[in-house]
Amino acid sequence: MAMTISSAFEQFRRNLEITDLQTETVSTRQTGVRDVLKNGMTVVEDSLTGSYARSTMIAPLKEADIDVFAVLDPSYYAFYNGQNGGPAGLLDWVKRTLRKTYTLTPDISRNGQAVTIRLLAAHQCTIGRRLFTRARSSLTSSDKSSYCRDWAMASTAR
Repeated sequence: MAMTISSAFEQFRRNLEITDLQTETVSTRQTGVRDVLKNGMTVVEDSLTGSYARSTMIAPLKEADIDVFAVLDPSYYAFYNGQNGGPAGLLDWVKRTLRKTYTLTPDISRNGQAVTIRLLAAHQCTIGRRLFTRARSSLTSSDKSSYCRDWAMASTAR
């Protein structure tokens, strides 16, 4: 059946919207990563940036990202500047900090000037070395099988 431009655009817009379940999951993930960093490192200040902060994040969320800007205590710069492994040493410290909480995560690795975490169901968090954090997120849950199924259905239905 032929669609009008208006109805076609409305369908297109609906296909890009994330579900309430996805919104809740993304929020939980960014809060979790930020809390892990705050509990394991001295974070002076942090804030959200990027599409998540602007409420312009779109589906599908297989590789959704959330950008978090986190200012670390100046003592990290003093400790890692030109010594103790330099910026790579700081990234390794971030990896170890995250690994303490995300113990079942299949991959936490340095990725250029960042650390990327790949969790179940393509959940990603990326933490950069220039005293900021960049987090990518999509999903995990305590009830992984049904939650992942619901997430996958919501993502592929679009």
